[in-house]
This record gives sequence, structure tokens and C-alpha cells, in this order.
Amino acid sequence: MQQIMNNVIIHPRTRCWMWTAAVNNQGYGLVNRRRQKDGRYAHRVAYKLFNGDIPDGMFVLHKCDTPRCVNPEHLSLGTQSDNIKDCASKGRLVDNSGELHGMAKLDAEKVLQIRASDAKNGDLAKQYNVSETTIRFIRQRKLWKHI
Repeated sequence: MQQIMNNVIIHPRTRCWMWTAAVNNQGYGLVNRRRQKDGRYAHRVAYKLFNGDIPDGMFVLHKCDTPRCVNPEHLSLGTQSDNIKDCASKGRLVDNSGELHGMAKLDAEKVLQIRASDAKNGDLAKQYNVSETTIRFIRQRKLWKHI
């Protein structure tokens, strides 16, 4: 790999400019620790340096799907919706709703029983070992919306 500037090396195969300094827990390069608009994430700083201002509400997306990459040719502007569509089209969205969630205490059958029950929220919470808020949100369809 070739170093082109402090904290950046070029990956020979992908041509990604890999950020080698601090990264967050999702792998995105951090320029500094302060939460400054467009000044915290290395890819946003790179986009701004090479392409100009980032309009309010816009995201800097990675065409290469490499969070550490700061190559301006691999970066583009888009909305959150564009980002989600791109993620889905590449098969990177994971459905962990309902009983697929690793910490789920309920399943679809129990949720339907809760919704059909005339019992009080507190009684159901004890019966199913969940909070009263969980029972209320299930009944209001704020949780388990897909059922």
C-alpha cells in the first residue's frame, strides 16, 4: 500500500484511500473528537475538500462500501433514503425484528395472545416476563408492527 498523506494509504486493488487514524465503532474515520458539523468524519471532510460544501440534510455515501475510505472518487452525496436503498440493493440490511432479535422474549404467537387478551397490562407483563411498557406498545402496535 502506498501512503499519499498523513493518515491515508491507497489500497492497491480497490484504490480506496484508507484512513489509518482513529475510527469509530462502525469503522468510519474520525478527524477529531469534537462533534463539529462535517468536521468529525474523515469521509465528509474529504468530500468537502475536493467537492465543496455538503448541503444540509445530505449524507456522504461510499460507492465502495468501505467506511475508512476517503477517496473523493468513491464518495457521493445522497439522502438517508438513498443510503438505505443502496444498502438493501447490496444485501446488507438485516431483519432482526420480532423473534429474530437476539434478545426477544416473545414470539408472534405470544404477541397475538397479548393483543387478544382482556387482561391488564401489569398482569400480562408478569405473565410474559416483560415490562408494562412493552405490553402497552405491543397493543398500540408501536412494537411488533409487522404482526
